[in-house]
Parts: sequence; C-alpha cells; structure tokens
Amino acid sequence: MESQPELPQVMEDISPTANNAMQAANNESPLLRIPLEVLLLISSYLTTQEYGNLRRICRHTEISLFKEFSSEFFAKRSFMLTEHSLATLVDISQSRLSSSLIYLIISLKNPSTAYQNLTDIPTAPATPVDVAAAVQHNRLREEIVGHQTLIDSCYDLELLTEALRNLPNLRTVGLRDFDSAGRHRDWSGHWRPYGAQTLWIEAGCDVQSPRSYQSVFVGQSQGANYVSRTFLTLLRALGNTKGPNTPPRLEVILRQCHVPNSAFNIPHRLEPTILPVLKDLKTIFLELGPSSFTEMVTADLQYCPGFLLTMFLSKLTSLERLRLNFRDCVENQTNSLFRWLTQLSKSLNQNAAMNSMLPQIPQVPTFQALEQLDLGMVIIELPILVNLIKRFKSSLRRISLHKVTLHNKTASSSSGRVNFWAKLINQLCKVVPQLAAINFSFLKQINHRSAFHVSFINDSCNPDAKSPTKAWAGMDFRRDSKDIIESMFVAWPGANGAEDSLSSGSESDDDDVDDDEDDDLGDNLDDGHDDNPLDDVDDDMADDTDDDM
Repeated sequence: MESQPELPQVMEDISPTANNAMQAANNESPLLRIPLEVLLLISSYLTTQEYGNLRRICRHTEISLFKEFSSEFFAKRSFMLTEHSLATLVDISQSRLSSSLIYLIISLKNPSTAYQNLTDIPTAPATPVDVAAAVQHNRLREEIVGHQTLIDSCYDLELLTEALRNLPNLRTVGLRDFDSAGRHRDWSGHWRPYGAQTLWIEAGCDVQSPRSYQSVFVGQSQGANYVSRTFLTLLRALGNTKGPNTPPRLEVILRQCHVPNSAFNIPHRLEPTILPVLKDLKTIFLELGPSSFTEMVTADLQYCPGFLLTMFLSKLTSLERLRLNFRDCVENQTNSLFRWLTQLSKSLNQNAAMNSMLPQIPQVPTFQALEQLDLGMVIIELPILVNLIKRFKSSLRRISLHKVTLHNKTASSSSGRVNFWAKLINQLCKVVPQLAAINFSFLKQINHRSAFHVSFINDSCNPDAKSPTKAWAGMDFRRDSKDIIESMFVAWPGANGAEDSLSSGSESDDDDVDDDEDDDLGDNLDDGHDDNPLDDVDDDMADDTDDDM
C-alpha cells in the first residue's frame, strides 16, 4: 500500500502497447481465476483488518466480495447516541450500503454513564504531562460534554431521523445495553457499538450502560431517565419518517436495566407522531421491571400499578408477536397487568362513569393477529397462564416460555407431587390444539413453598442426559403432547428417574381454570436467540481500524 503514490508516475511512462500487454497479464492473474466459493472460503479465515486489505487488492475482488462483506458487516449494526457514531450512521444511509442495513441497534452505552458528574472524571496530574496524555485528557472531557450536549439539544433525534429516511430495507429497530456475541474474525468475539473502540483508544473511556434501578420515581435515577429518553427518541425518529418502509419490529432487549414507566408516557403533542408507529408495529419486545409500573387510581376507584404500561400496550393493535420480560417484579404488579390483558372489552360501570376526573383503564385490544406469545422470568399461577393463552386462542400459534416458574395456590397440601407443567400441556391441548410450535427453557415449579427445576429427556436412548430446554414444532400438538409430557423430569428430592413426572403428569383435571372466566395474564420471555454475527465493522465508512459494532 505504501507504493501507491508512485503508481501514477510509473503508468505515465508505459506505452499503450506495453499497457495492453500488462492488462492482458493481469487478466491472467491466478487471483482472478479463483472461483468465488474458494475466495469466500479463504476470506472466512481472515481477521477484520486482513479482510479489508483483501477487498482493496483490486476492483475485481472488491466486487466479488461486496455482497458477503455488506451482509456480514452491515446487515446488523449497533450505534451509540454520540455525534461521531450517529454521523457515521447517516453516512451509511447515504451510501451504497444503505440497502444492506436490515437490523439497526441503538445501544444504551454512552461515555457519560461512567462519569455521572464532571467531578467524577479523573483529574490531570499537577505536574506537566506529555502531549499524548494531554490530548487524551481533553478528549475524554470533550466526549462526555459533547454527549450531554447532543441529547440536551435533541440533535440525536435529528441525526436518527435523517438516517432512517434513507434505509429502505430496515426491518427491525432494537434497543440494547450489551454487546452482541458472534464476532468470529477477531479475538474479542463481540460486536461493540460503532465508535466505542475509537473512544477507548483516543480518550481512554470505556462506554457503559445504565445499571439496574428499582425506584418507581424516575427522577431518582439518571439511568432510568436515560433509558426512557432513548426509548422515546427512537419512537419519535420512527414517527418522523413514518411511511411504507417503517420497520415493523421494535425489540428492546436489556440485561442490566429495564424500561421505566416514564418511557410509556406519550405526551399529547407527540401522539400524532408516535401513535401511528405503535399502531403498525407487528413485533415488540419489552424488558420490564419494578420501575416500569406506576400506581394510579382509576375511574373505578381501584389501584392500577401498571397504568402507563397498559395505556402503551393498548395502542399496539396490529401485533403479531408480543414478548415481555419481567425482572424482579412483585406479584401485585404482574397480576395487575395479567388481569388487564385477559379481560374482555366491557363498558364502564356507573361509578367509573361518574368519576370523570380520574383516568379510565384503557380497553384491551383484541390482538386478532397475535400469533406468538413469549413469556419469561416470572412466577405465575397455572390458572392465570392458561387463561392468558385462552384469551388469544383464536390466532395464537406459537408459545415460548423462558425462566417461568409455575405454582398453583388452589392445590391442596395433600395433593403430593404434582407436575404443574404436565397439567399445563394437557390443558393447552383443549384450549389451543392448533399450536404449531412451543418452546420451553429453564422452567421451575413451586410445590409447598419449595421450587423444583424441570428438565427434559430429549434422547430416549440416554435418559440420564437431561436438558433445560425443549422445542417442539409440528402439525398435531394434541397427538405429540404425550411425548412432551413423557420427556419432562421434575427434580423432586431423591428423584432418580422420570417416573415422578410421568405419574403426576397423568392428572389432566381442568378444575384449575374456569372456561367462562377471563382472569389474569402471564409474563415474558428473555432473549437467547438474539445475538447475530451480522453486526458491525468499519471498512468503507471509517477504515478497518475502528472495529466496533
């Protein structure tokens, strides 16, 4: 690459005849005769920087590798709310790579989280320092102040809006607080938000995400404020660019925090911008926690712990897939949401109609198109879960339950070892026999105040090899349900075989659920199939040295 500046002078001294001879020789280059499949195989063993160098060898290799390159490095990319990161997103949206971007992730990582106040920033030494240390010292402060100015001025909204206008194939927009795994080319193994690596090299700043917070009062937590603001900024940017190409999927996947209640509060003046986006969403993932619930007294003079959340969910009338994750929520919070989701549309009672000064609980959408329900990380009663599934039985085809713990308060203490999950399967055969797929992972059940793990024997030839996961897909759920039940193993004290789960699972009484009653609702599923190696790199837009994602 260092000899490139001399090439124009050399080429000027070559006669047309010699030039044609050279071109013919180049056409016979062994590199040009390598089949594309072999070239792709070779490139798969290269690091990111080596891969970028290979693409720069000649126009032929660049054209040959572009489709795979853009798919690997630009189909799914992550960006932070910093000017450098968002400006790069705008550049990508205005380049030939714009059509490659399918999944856009906005990372909650930022340079300000580690330093809540400027006084927290490491101070410069009293004695003179070298120029490099001084530059890094200033760079760190510039980034922190610049990030705060960016969000205070709402310039991040302008940049996001400009980028989203020029991404014709964008299908999913996500919000995350962690780095995705799957980067096989480099030692780190993870895709970082664009600009994170540059920030570390130039300013010594390791960007961080907001940590968990328990307070319902958002003003007490800067982290909750930042999550709420980022969530609403994303919705506003989508609303500003609303059109036929607006992404139908919004995936909030968080591991260190959750969406606070203020994020679900849509100001009246922003409703014309945000509500059309919510109305047309086909898929939504939400990460909920204690601060996701705001207790309000409604027109029927009842406390509603999740009032703002129910208002938000009531706008999602076109949903085909709903995933809810509950982290550390208390039972009265989740049960309140469950009761709301499973209720049928009804008119206000007389007291509610008279209390016009109090807010009314919104009507539950019919969710006529809801095909998949993902629930996880929650303790839920068996009747509540069955009634929730029954509420959407007309359209429901797929169910995923992750880290769900079943219990049954109506079970008597003398009922012995009862496999509640087997009872659930038996009841689902009657409620939703049309199921096409069901996924279980890391399940538990509570019997007499003790929790027991539930695993699965997926290999009948090796009953000792138990798995915490079970996936089924087929055309006849009722027929295959027996095999699912027989594969279950409840880790009762002293249990050494599947007989415990089989005998308890044979009970298929339905007295736990009243067919005429729409009671409560269940909860949500975590992520485990979200990390995608199609993430980020920096070749065409910012060279290969900034290998973020």
